[in-house]
Amino acid sequence: MRLLLLLALMAGPHAQEPAADESSEAAEVEAAEEEEPEGASPPQRPVASEEIVVHDDLEIARRRAALERGIRNLEYQPGKRKGDTVVYRPYSPWKPSVVVHDEGFIIIKRSPVRFAPPTKRQRAVDYLWCIPPFGLMCIRPGGQVVSPAKLNHQKARVAYTVDPDLRDWREAIVSRAWSARVGEEIPTLLDATWQDGAPIKGDAVLETPAQRRAAILDFWSGRACNLEGQEVRDLVALFLEYEIQPSDHPLTASEIAAASEANRCGDQLLIGGMEPAMAPRGAAD
Repeated sequence: MRLLLLLALMAGPHAQEPAADESSEAAEVEAAEEEEPEGASPPQRPVASEEIVVHDDLEIARRRAALERGIRNLEYQPGKRKGDTVVYRPYSPWKPSVVVHDEGFIIIKRSPVRFAPPTKRQRAVDYLWCIPPFGLMCIRPGGQVVSPAKLNHQKARVAYTVDPDLRDWREAIVSRAWSARVGEEIPTLLDATWQDGAPIKGDAVLETPAQRRAAILDFWSGRACNLEGQEVRDLVALFLEYEIQPSDHPLTASEIAAASEANRCGDQLLIGGMEPAMAPRGAAD
């Protein structure tokens, strides 16, 4: 590009105009070369699995917020985090406390004795009731003296009310975990097994390509007979077809047939759209 500019300056005012019939595509390429610095690499789009994980994280946060709103609407104070849980205390001391665990479940239990002003909304000014000689008025033992029948009724009310939001939140957590499993963990596991001999089961390193193929085929045939298991089998089949078959140690027809026979779901392992008996035979290892 610098050479072209130097020639143009030497030609001066007698330099000819560029041909009018130059394609627009060539002009766009030249303009792009002038704008981009030398050695610059094109911007990289996020990996699809990363986009899915980010979306799942946002969905978990959204549904967790909906669960929190549902609890707060039942006359509960803002939650306070304690480790991997968030505890919601009721404004009425006799009602049960709600403990939300980050793993995706809640516990509804009897509230402890509380030290709080005798008002429904504990504002800062309300704590003037707790100054001696009125301090005894701030001891709230309601959670410990309420009858089991009344407490259980309130527990059932809370559980019934928040159950839809709780189920939605759990589904988002499961979806996030499954996205990470299929998009990250299983591909990494298969690659480590094939490239380095990392065992899928046990601790023994898989030394030969035949052992590594056998381990991956066993993983394929051992998946559950449900939608999730089918998704994993499809993923493993793609790995077999695009990573192992083009290698120097491809699957043999007998290995493919044995894996299909071992699969308790009745699925046939197809490589390149061919039936197991028609699959290409690889070199013996």
